[in-house]
Amino acid sequence: MARPLRRINVAEADISAPWKILLEPTGLGETEYRLLHFYASRTASALDGHFQDDLWRSLVLQSSTRVGQLRWHGLQYYGKAINMLNQHISSNKWAYLEETLLCCVLCIKFEWIAGNRTKALVHLRSSIQILREWQASSTSPFSSSTSFWSPGGYMIRSTLSPLYVRLSLEASMFAKKKEAVPIPPKPLLQPAIKDFVTLKDARDSLYDILGDEFLFRKQPGGLHTASDQQPTTTERFSQWSLSLKGLLQGLGSPLNSTPAAVTLRIWLRIVKVMLEVSGMGYDECVFDQYTQDFSDAVDLAALIYSEDASAFLADTSVVAVLFYVATKCRHPQIRRRAVSLLESSSRQEGIWHSALAVQMATKIIELEENAVGGEVSSETDIPPDVRLLARIYVWEDW
Repeated sequence: MARPLRRINVAEADISAPWKILLEPTGLGETEYRLLHFYASRTASALDGHFQDDLWRSLVLQSSTRVGQLRWHGLQYYGKAINMLNQHISSNKWAYLEETLLCCVLCIKFEWIAGNRTKALVHLRSSIQILREWQASSTSPFSSSTSFWSPGGYMIRSTLSPLYVRLSLEASMFAKKKEAVPIPPKPLLQPAIKDFVTLKDARDSLYDILGDEFLFRKQPGGLHTASDQQPTTTERFSQWSLSLKGLLQGLGSPLNSTPAAVTLRIWLRIVKVMLEVSGMGYDECVFDQYTQDFSDAVDLAALIYSEDASAFLADTSVVAVLFYVATKCRHPQIRRRAVSLLESSSRQEGIWHSALAVQMATKIIELEENAVGGEVSSETDIPPDVRLLARIYVWEDW
């Protein structure tokens, strides 16, 4: 049985004394100790982002006290971490699987930060295959496998499996045309779409909806083939929207202006657009009816840029949204406001970097508006035949 996980929230602790007791692995020199201390006191909260996620503040730090490869990831000794991860997999096989999958998450994130999307995809593909084999049956594939019902198994089902859905969604945005992004197994624990208690609950529920629409529906057989009475993605999103509005109303005005709340208010508008146009074919003119939603999203994104000076977040926040607005909204002022925000601050959000988003969005805007041959004062000035079907690929010649 996998070892139980005791949560240690270093970000809320006194870093000077208790931290030294809780997180002082043996074998660290003075430099390594300072680096791990810096991760605990600074980096973890930056990775944590807007939604107070236990993964970076608690699980990674607490696991690093006994798992060497996690500790070396925290110290940014990436080569040593990879070697130790390989040794860990070779020695433990299917045991302590939560530690293996958590290490793979860090590998993917660090490769994204370094701009190595192809290497990140290799890690993602391998770890999803491991997760798929483990989840294929409630009985262990090997006698030493992490049990479904152990603390480690619960961590996989409740935290890591949904996280791999988010990683695959992000990777699918930036996959090259010939690359196949692996689709993870559908998480066994489904978050509720009503009665949210926290903003993180609302975020996790939204990713569950997006995973169904943009990942799992593409698999052979699609979703809900056994019953026609399951709610559609649009119906689930409508319920999610009502639940989010109820949560925000209950939180009150001050909390509605936090970066996490504003991010969800942005997604409320943009995901509505994405889901509604997904059934309309490839007519780029359908986006013209959502000009007000695009404008509202940019206004809200400006609030985040004014309040949050973070240069790095582990998860997608507003950079992807602003790129979407700049390429799908053809109103010249609105799309330029989106690009201007991206240019105003260098931000890395998961796989997204604002500089690359600016480069791609600017190129698309120039190609479309130059093809008009005249002044562009509204979205209707750009005819259908010059509008680019802008998918979020990394074109190699850019």
